[in-house]
Amino acid sequence: MTHPEGTGNDGEVRVAGPHGTGIVITYASQCERDRALRLARARQDLAVRGAGLPGWQDLTGADQEDAALEARSWLRAGEASGLITPCPVHASGTGL
Repeated sequence: MTHPEGTGNDGEVRVAGPHGTGIVITYASQCERDRALRLARARQDLAVRGAGLPGWQDLTGADQEDAALEARSWLRAGEASGLITPCPVHASGTGL
């Protein structure tokens, strides 16, 4: 799994994109990164139980980053729709 490359403006966390694309994925904060990884793992756990797909630990680092990126988008949509409470830093008007 790739590790955070560092932080940017206002606490952003930047991670090297999957598959050696050279793309840098930006999370609004470490909180958003942590939540995206938790959601991606939980979604993969459901896939294991429901369809017999590989577990999170069996995915490549690139596949884990793909899943985390997709989870980040779902988290942002959930926050924008009011279904998910944003990270505290985002709720205070900074970050996202």
